[in-house]
Amino acid sequence: MRRQSLCFLYYMGIIRNVLSVLLLDTNGVQSVVKKTTVILGVTGHRNIDMTDKALIKRITTEIRHIKKVHKASNFVILSGLAEGADRLVAQIAIKELQAQLIAVLAVPEEFFLMDFADDRSKRAFKSYLKRSRTIITAPLLSKKAWQDYTASRNNQYAWIGAFIARHSNYLLAIWDGKPARGRGGTAEVVRWFKGGRIPKLMLTDIIKQARKAGVKKRDKRSVHEFVHVKV
Repeated sequence: MRRQSLCFLYYMGIIRNVLSVLLLDTNGVQSVVKKTTVILGVTGHRNIDMTDKALIKRITTEIRHIKKVHKASNFVILSGLAEGADRLVAQIAIKELQAQLIAVLAVPEEFFLMDFADDRSKRAFKSYLKRSRTIITAPLLSKKAWQDYTASRNNQYAWIGAFIARHSNYLLAIWDGKPARGRGGTAEVVRWFKGGRIPKLMLTDIIKQARKAGVKKRDKRSVHEFVHVKV
């Protein structure tokens, strides 16, 4: 299938695995109900124009296609909630699919807020957190070095990229197609998703956190398809 796009889109075919999704019944009692669940993940650049109508239209078209393929499914969107691609795709998935949001944060919330340009962006981030079904925070892979913008900080972002690559059935990558400029960049996440393997370091605590979120590792039998238009 060749559909022009302003984003890279990796996606898996018909989902074979049935996940246990935590829901609230009419009496407010928690019960586990089996539903066919399609998990979308997002990776991409921060410095995109979130008001770009052409980009929004293209992402919306791709997401509507996913909805058409999986008519009777529940949807989940995994997002790191950084500025740019993470938020734009989450926003569209929530609107078009009524997807449940699982926030996957690279560092604790109070430190992540320091990354954002202004108060408006910080308010938007907090708003997404309030809408999240679950909030996952990456384990700290170093003692204090992650607090500075060094390779250790990049490892934190790599962890969430690995988590998303490992558990998504569809990966939407908004990207210029260039090699990653640091560990855990978009190119690496795309490669991990395509290859179905992630670095050993990134496996730290990943199974525990996946259980917390109620998601399972992607089914290896699912179909892969890649749609690529360089921007």
